[in-house]
Amino acid sequence: MQYYFAFMPMENPSRIGLRLKAARKRAGLTQQHFADSLGVRHRQTVAAIERGERRLRARELVRAIGILDVGLDYFTDPFRLVGEGQFTFRTSRKVEQRVLDKFEERAGSWLAAYRELSREQGRTPRWLGYKLNLAPNSSLEDAKAAGETAAHLWRLGSRPSERLRSVMEDRLGILVLYVEAPSGISGAAVRVGGLNCALVSRRESEGRRNLDLAHGLFHLLTWDALPPERTIAVHQPARGRRSRAERLAEHFVASLLMPEAAAGIGDCSVAIARTALLRDSAPLPFSAEFMRRVDSALGSGRLSVRRTADILGLAVGDVARLLRAYGHETYFTFTKAPATCVAEDRTPTWMDGSEL
Repeated sequence: MQYYFAFMPMENPSRIGLRLKAARKRAGLTQQHFADSLGVRHRQTVAAIERGERRLRARELVRAIGILDVGLDYFTDPFRLVGEGQFTFRTSRKVEQRVLDKFEERAGSWLAAYRELSREQGRTPRWLGYKLNLAPNSSLEDAKAAGETAAHLWRLGSRPSERLRSVMEDRLGILVLYVEAPSGISGAAVRVGGLNCALVSRRESEGRRNLDLAHGLFHLLTWDALPPERTIAVHQPARGRRSRAERLAEHFVASLLMPEAAAGIGDCSVAIARTALLRDSAPLPFSAEFMRRVDSALGSGRLSVRRTADILGLAVGDVARLLRAYGHETYFTFTKAPATCVAEDRTPTWMDGSEL
């Protein structure tokens, strides 16, 4: 065991430091208590490790694993998002904290995998360069004007919702993923180093998906000036306890997606409520860009089929069908499989029986 650790490369001290800090805090240890257990002299040494300024040595890593009760992969698995990333969830009802935490962990593995595979394939995700010039003291009219300006600048046309996703992906470098989210979570915006993402529940109505996507965009463009709460309730009274950021977000979204409706009403929540009722069939899970990364990694041998299935949270047969749905050839499939996989000569259905 010691021989293995002695020659194990520690290539990313910043990532390891962030994960160490997250595990230490979860364990309820101060830097000094952890330093004493780790066998280092000063608290400042632990602080330097957590900042990525000092590498965690092999013997220290062995001790840290025991102290923090984690596995080796907690520190070494690149397809995890631990100690980094900021999430804000849109919820249609009260969702338990443990459900949010579990979904955040799942979503983190998707984002970490995408970021890692992008780097390995020479396509480093772009940093978000566009921001909205809005602040807590901005007026609701300012937010409306920002939405109108953005729609004009991005040439969203008469049906903005149809082009919004492509603008976010192609022009702003935002990863947009349609995902299976727990009941009550309709969407989320996520900031990670080098990557910004909007998650949208594919089971919501078309109107709700459009709204969640636009709200995610607003928070990604205003995160520093208007930091969002971890959870934001979708259904709020027209005049209730909504934060200033959410009131600005509603007016921005309404003028971005529904310029005529936004111009004719005093409270944009009316237009938003109407739009949320639009329905259509569920879109394909994840995105074309995301699945291109996965297909390339499978083709190069970077990812195994089973590892891919674990990351995506799918059965192997569903992974094959999803890749084919995005236009990729696959060499693996289950034609005689569990209930989650279907025969090749049947109409493709997703894991819950809905049509793919």
